[in-house]
Amino acid sequence: MSEFRQSTKDGFTIEDGVLKKYTGEEKNIVIPNSVKEIAGGALYGLEAESIIISEGVKKIGKRAVYACHDLKILVLPNSVSYMESEAVFNCQTLEMVNIPTGLERIESRSFEACRSLKSIFIPGNIKSIGDYAFVNCDLLSQVSLAYGVETIGEMVFYNCNVRKIYLPSSIKEVGKNFNNFLAGIFYAIKICDPGSYIQQALEQNFISHVLTYEPVKKKSRFCK
Repeated sequence: MSEFRQSTKDGFTIEDGVLKKYTGEEKNIVIPNSVKEIAGGALYGLEAESIIISEGVKKIGKRAVYACHDLKILVLPNSVSYMESEAVFNCQTLEMVNIPTGLERIESRSFEACRSLKSIFIPGNIKSIGDYAFVNCDLLSQVSLAYGVETIGEMVFYNCNVRKIYLPSSIKEVGKNFNNFLAGIFYAIKICDPGSYIQQALEQNFISHVLTYEPVKKKSRFCK
């Protein structure tokens, strides 16, 4: 059995590699590389403008980054392999965040109410996106899903303002109701393969005249 260790330094309270709390007042925070997990609520209500989570962190808990209303930039390390639902929640000024390449699933409501987020790129290591993952991201206008994404949950972009979305031909399933998937999407759905599931679903369910869809070039990050 490993020895229990707790330390508090520079405002970080760390227990056996788990960041429990940050009480400092830095505007630009760098999480120490000794941290392996960020507990739920650890970064609650901070006045920081940027948070960089160092490589080595593997898990981010529920509402770990929560109600940080001055936060503009959040850097997530590629070492992260699991983020709980609502991991980044109600950070209304957040403008930039990356999706780690070590992650395979975006859980439900993972980025809920990040109202200043304007664009997001979801890399091909992500196989599934949970329900309401980006709900209430009011300014989210451009979404790019790389080839590799296979399933998309219910109303992922509900109450968003998506004007352009790239959908890879790797997608096999979109929620229980395809029209729910279209909620929050208003224009320019770009797809790859004319024979793909996503293309056929659009042709069968696509009614609204405000939406258009068109192919993208082969050999791009959106196509195999």
